[in-house]
Amino acid sequence: LTHIETDLGNVILTIDGIDSHMRLGVTPRGELTVSQFSARQVTLQFKAEPPPADKKVATPMPSHIHIPLPFQLQSGTIERLTIKQGASRTYIEHIQFDLHADNAHLQFRIMDAASPWGNLQTTFDMQNNAPFPVSGWLALKQPQGETPYYLRTELQGDLSRLQLTSTHHYQPGAKPYAIVPVTSQTQNDQTQGDQMQDHQTQDVIQLDASIGLDAARSSHLNFHLKNLQASHLHPQLAGKLDLQILAEGSLTDDGVIHVTVDAGDSQLQQQALTVRGTASLSGTQLLAVDILAQLDQNTFKLQGGADTASPATTQLQWQANMPTLEQCMPAFAGQLSGQGSLRHGPAQTTANFELHGQQLRLPQGLSLPSLQASGQVSSQSQAPLKLSVQLNGLAQQDTQGNSSPPIDATLTLQGSLAQHQLALQQLGLSPEQCVAI
Repeated sequence: LTHIETDLGNVILTIDGIDSHMRLGVTPRGELTVSQFSARQVTLQFKAEPPPADKKVATPMPSHIHIPLPFQLQSGTIERLTIKQGASRTYIEHIQFDLHADNAHLQFRIMDAASPWGNLQTTFDMQNNAPFPVSGWLALKQPQGETPYYLRTELQGDLSRLQLTSTHHYQPGAKPYAIVPVTSQTQNDQTQGDQMQDHQTQDVIQLDASIGLDAARSSHLNFHLKNLQASHLHPQLAGKLDLQILAEGSLTDDGVIHVTVDAGDSQLQQQALTVRGTASLSGTQLLAVDILAQLDQNTFKLQGGADTASPATTQLQWQANMPTLEQCMPAFAGQLSGQGSLRHGPAQTTANFELHGQQLRLPQGLSLPSLQASGQVSSQSQAPLKLSVQLNGLAQQDTQGNSSPPIDATLTLQGSLAQHQLALQQLGLSPEQCVAI
């Protein structure tokens, strides 16, 4: 026996390259023991979801899984697991696992596996009666990358709905992981008393999710960043972030997900930070979005959604009004305002913007009394491409307080993506001194 293929309803399971040297045995209690099993390739092929008109009443869940002979797999190896969903492919390799199953329950454990998200480990126990209650945990360890992480989530529920809960600490710069479960001892933690209590309530990432596994796929997700120190985003930022994202709806192809965002009692640069918004999605299509972010007098708005005349096209409008830039970042100051739009459809993406700045102070001692900018871009190679930037009074001050002579300059870009011209001119110079590309 080197090949197995079976239809599991929504999934076709295929096993290839089964080792012909499996070691079998039977215990005095009549339990089959497989001490060793290996397979070269296991494939899970998810079937395409039928059109709404062709959908039938879902097959009722069986009362139990009939297992003719209780068995225990002591050591199993799968070289590669391929998960196919439409054109998507996910590969999990070098899987080491064990399994125990009988008519009362099934116990499954993965000791080690290499996934696209890191090293995977899991264990769960499922009772063998409808709706098949499940309990266990899942862990991912990824020591590479800019933010190495060790994630662990608890699993509860059944085969109609699965609950996931986890709480982690974010500790940038720590080794080997910047994100760790709260159950793990935080690396390099030498704090005591009140300092320990403060540490445990800061930089917390909480996740509470409920995923529907039935035909309706009704799901719920609550993601909460709690007391995240703003200095993690930039060393010059002070304050804390308290961001909560709630998503509810159906995960089917034509289902709708509703998302709400709220920054709670977040503070930035000693000012209250407000972030409130809603969004609706169907698959990868953004149906509607309305978000407001405000810090002191500075505001940013994003609105839009599906075009009523062309539902496959998304249209967004943004508007920014920042009269006190120094509240957003200490190295900046002045006034900045702007607006723009983005239109994304099957054939092309277009965007345009306007930006106005006054009495700007920038890093490296730069100052800019006036800034005017506008542009229009498109993903189509022959569509018009326009960009205009006008700088008035650009100067730089050194550490002794000496300023360079102010510069007035204009940068223009015209043409298309396929063919365009870039020109830079310092005002007050002759046309021959203009730089054109």
